[in-house]
Amino acid sequence: MGASIYWQPLDKKRDLEIWAPSSFMEALKRAFDRDFPMDLDDADLPVLRGMAAVSGDKNNDFATLVRLIEDKGPVRIWAEY
Repeated sequence: MGASIYWQPLDKKRDLEIWAPSSFMEALKRAFDRDFPMDLDDADLPVLRGMAAVSGDKNNDFATLVRLIEDKGPVRIWAEY
């Protein structure tokens, strides 16, 4: 079983329901040179938008993360196994 990737805008964690969590986590670690838990905010949107643009359809996992930050503000993401 793969990892679940969570995000937290306020005080309650929610599952991002990432299709390929290991690949998603590795891509974020390489793109931002950070480990998890990872805090992402408006300053990270240009990189995330680029990742979303090359990841296929409009509803890919990186696009979901962009929408969350745009709608909810800064988020913290992490994995639980």
